[in-house]
Amino acid sequence: MKQTKNRLTTSLMITLFGLLIVLSVSSQTSEEQTAVDTMQAKDSILAVINTDYQSIKPILQKSCFDCHSDQTDYPWYHSLPVIGSMIDDHIKEGREHLDLSNDFPFGTKESLKGILHEIKGELESGDMPLAGYQLFHWNSAIEGEAQDSVFAWIDSTLARMEMFRLEVESAPEPTEDH
Repeated sequence: MKQTKNRLTTSLMITLFGLLIVLSVSSQTSEEQTAVDTMQAKDSILAVINTDYQSIKPILQKSCFDCHSDQTDYPWYHSLPVIGSMIDDHIKEGREHLDLSNDFPFGTKESLKGILHEIKGELESGDMPLAGYQLFHWNSAIEGEAQDSVFAWIDSTLARMEMFRLEVESAPEPTEDH
């Protein structure tokens, strides 16, 4: 009788231990699946944002990429020693603040939500592109329908980020080469 009781106790302990292992593994699998699902949802949202971004990218290429990307189209006067050095410093500073070399998420040291608000504010106030740049690039100001399109993209991106509580890390730091 005592032996039967010990066997039942041992059997019960083994069963409980096995059940704990199964629950633990299924819990980890569930957590891992949730993490995978979250990453896939984030990737899907970013894909939609980037698809929409392609419609405004030509506007930014025309007005912003010379100072805020690795796709600078240097003007002829860049070859002048003092002027070229000033332009290089300005581009380096511009890219450190905001790097549009890759699609969204942009490279920045700030939060992406913050930089999107800042882009909108700079364009609204007319502070970007800089007046000195506009002096030599007459059609670089982002105004009218182009500005409306950029603002609509920024607003929809911010709304999506908020709706899905999307915290996106910015792209890697810009490199030194031009």
